[in-house]
Amino acid sequence: MRLEFSTIQPIGPSERIVPGWNRLGSLIGSPPDTAESPNYPPPETVLTAETLRGMLIEIGATVTPSSIALAEALAKLGVPITEGNMAEGQSLLARLPGVSPAVFALAKALDLPPTISIMKALSAVVDRATVSNRLDLGTLDKLSLLPQPGENAEELKTYVSNLIGKLAQSTENKLLTDPDSANTLPVYDTRSALLGLSQTPSGGLTAAAANQHAAYIEGQQLLNQVSITKSETTAPLYFAFPISLTKREAECEIQIWSSREQQSTDPLAADKEEYLRATIRLDCERLGIIETCLVGMWSGRLLCSIGVSKPLSSRLIKRELPALAHALESHGWNVAPIEVTVRTHFTPLWLGGDILDNPRSRVDRRI
Repeated sequence: MRLEFSTIQPIGPSERIVPGWNRLGSLIGSPPDTAESPNYPPPETVLTAETLRGMLIEIGATVTPSSIALAEALAKLGVPITEGNMAEGQSLLARLPGVSPAVFALAKALDLPPTISIMKALSAVVDRATVSNRLDLGTLDKLSLLPQPGENAEELKTYVSNLIGKLAQSTENKLLTDPDSANTLPVYDTRSALLGLSQTPSGGLTAAAANQHAAYIEGQQLLNQVSITKSETTAPLYFAFPISLTKREAECEIQIWSSREQQSTDPLAADKEEYLRATIRLDCERLGIIETCLVGMWSGRLLCSIGVSKPLSSRLIKRELPALAHALESHGWNVAPIEVTVRTHFTPLWLGGDILDNPRSRVDRRI
């Protein structure tokens, strides 16, 4: 079945792909072609503290530990180190204690207006705020953020589908769209319910955690909006929410790429062209991280690989591989052999997370 995300409304048409976007996610491009000038220093310079100090002096900026940290964040994401970007970043970060300069750089790289609301939303995603600010299972259940015990596979699929629909309708859309436009959203959604809980008098730790969960949803929706607007062929969509496993809360992250291109008429190409790509990652207290990657081809062949952070989880999953393969085949897929590997590192799934996880090591001074 082809996945459609009709509930997600793009922030508006965009014909221009900005330089920062070209260096994010899987939509990687080369730096813009600029004519060499005798006044330009070498196009690329190794990223060091001395290099950044020199660039700050060139633009007349004050050299301090905080300005160097901001310049480093901009350089690592390919954002120009200009007087304007430095002044804007320093002004915002001074009003948002605890927010990393990388968050401002990410907003600039994605061509998002770095307002305080947007900075807080992106910061919640970058810092995975819900991991350190957990809501108790009772509260999550009241908010319909947990599946009920004993749900079978079909009921669980319906639950996840409905939950993603709620997350996709985040009122954070209103930060980037005209609130009086025809594409109005429902008054009730997951974020609104969390914000209501966060404003409860004497809410204490629960209110603070609810506020962080709401910001996390806002950040997800912002990244999804950018992904849909900037992409012409595929759009990586990211959703994260808590889930209950054996009465213990776990973090569930889902990244879905759904191709907008039609199936090729060449039957030989059908087994090489992706129809759908999805990654499901669970972060469990006892089992550690379990990440399942699924790639579906137009031919009906399904590739499945599983990465885990603990050897114990690898042994448990390998015992259940025949049942997993049978479950996938029962939905009509021709399943290739499933691989299970133990890994020590897992790259963030949200848009831009990979570049923050593996930033540039050189400064491109042409941009």
